[in-house]
Amino acid sequence: MRFSLCSLAIIIGLIINSLTSFCQPFFEPASLSGSYFPKGERQPFHGEKSFMLNLSVPLKLAPGRLLVLSPFQEYRNSYEADGKWYPDLYSTAIPVSFVSYFNDSNWVFNLTVINRWNRTEPEFGRDSWQLGGAVINTFRLREGLKIKFGLYYNREFFSDFFVPLAGLEWKISKRLQLFGTLPNNMKMEYRATEKIYAGAVFRSITNSYRNLQSEGGYFKLTDNQVGLFADATVFDKMIFSLEAGRTFFKTAIGRIPDSFYERKSDSFYVRAGISYRIRFDN
Repeated sequence: MRFSLCSLAIIIGLIINSLTSFCQPFFEPASLSGSYFPKGERQPFHGEKSFMLNLSVPLKLAPGRLLVLSPFQEYRNSYEADGKWYPDLYSTAIPVSFVSYFNDSNWVFNLTVINRWNRTEPEFGRDSWQLGGAVINTFRLREGLKIKFGLYYNREFFSDFFVPLAGLEWKISKRLQLFGTLPNNMKMEYRATEKIYAGAVFRSITNSYRNLQSEGGYFKLTDNQVGLFADATVFDKMIFSLEAGRTFFKTAIGRIPDSFYERKSDSFYVRAGISYRIRFDN
């Protein structure tokens, strides 16, 4: 049988339609973003640059069953503080999510397993692997309001890291909605026009990276970001995003077997990105 582009589009459409169970108003098969953190308020923090590439590939296993592959690559530029060298940081991860739902049920179950390699060199070191995952249950309270709860785990280099999760997707009005999962992220989004969305965002980050130049050493980064954003449709489903905000309680920790150092410094930040976005609420 001849397999046409039209047939492929129909299959993809059916899969994307199933992704509405993810408890968010859109799905992004691909995105690329860059962030810049200028010099902080406390010396001697010298700033940071980061870049991230995300992909997401949904596979429909059966009615009510999805498998979603979401690999990503992140790079953070190095900075120097008080004579201590913080190397470039690399993160490569392959989250695999299994989603189960029923059309006549208010429940959605999501199990994610994450294989991650966080390191200070482009090469994959034998000690840079981390295993983690999350379990999230989503319940639809009523039309326009879903809540979710679960647990996140990652084998960080400083310890086993467990975080309870709680989130929601709340369509407050035709133009305004609130969605996200705490403590990771939360977004308030307002539809200004058919092609422009804007609002406020909160984001919390905790990562550790294996120092491949030191046996047993690692770097730990924690950050909380609050910002304002604007998303504009460039053409079709291509979105250009711009965000600006401020960090709170940003901390960089370096541990080498015979030494330990910690630096704290907050600053403003800007982030820009482009993505292919499929919305469910249009």
